[in-house]
Amino acid sequence: MRKTGIETDAYFGINDSEKGFYQMKSHGFDCADYQNLLNTENELFSLSENEFEKHLLNDAKHAKNAGIEIYQVHGPWRYPPRDTTQEDRAERSEKFKKVIRGTALLGSKYMIMHPIMPWGPHAAPDEKLFWD
Repeated sequence: MRKTGIETDAYFGINDSEKGFYQMKSHGFDCADYQNLLNTENELFSLSENEFEKHLLNDAKHAKNAGIEIYQVHGPWRYPPRDTTQEDRAERSEKFKKVIRGTALLGSKYMIMHPIMPWGPHAAPDEKLFWD
């Protein structure tokens, strides 16, 4: 069956997911693209692992109770890209790992991943360096 979905940012931010998911459902949506793990500088990434897990399980519960499937989770994305150094890429890799875990906690099968763009959005990469 085809579902109609929308990004969670259209209804709520880090908090108030319960009201947001019910409002989504009342507007005719069946599924959501969970956006709270998109910005790695938000408060979710400063929570302890236990608090992080509790927060996402709570959001998953609110979605389920409202009849909304968290169809996909939007993984970390930053623009303009800040992936030019090994340190940047290592930091982003750790956050991707956290979001993969978060995706499972939310009960979603899919996570959207944007590729690392160490040369910026318009630069042609050095092909050898790119493959290395």
